[in-house]
Amino acid sequence: MGSYVGEAPETFVFTGESGRNLWRGNFNKLVTWPEAVAAVGVPGLHFHDLRHTGNTLASRAPGTSLRDIMA
Repeated sequence: MGSYVGEAPETFVFTGESGRNLWRGNFNKLVTWPEAVAAVGVPGLHFHDLRHTGNTLASRAPGTSLRDIMA
């Protein structure tokens, strides 16, 4: 898999080998999510949980509004 991400704002960051975006049905297999979760020792961690963590950390930045977080 390549490590290049296009510069356009609508470019997907996580793609499959074909360059197409990942879907729920193929995500775990393509990125070996169960193995990654086991390696960090957090059973039951879902990829979407990272979004919540990221938003929580981003909200702590001085001057960050709820609108900023939603965007």
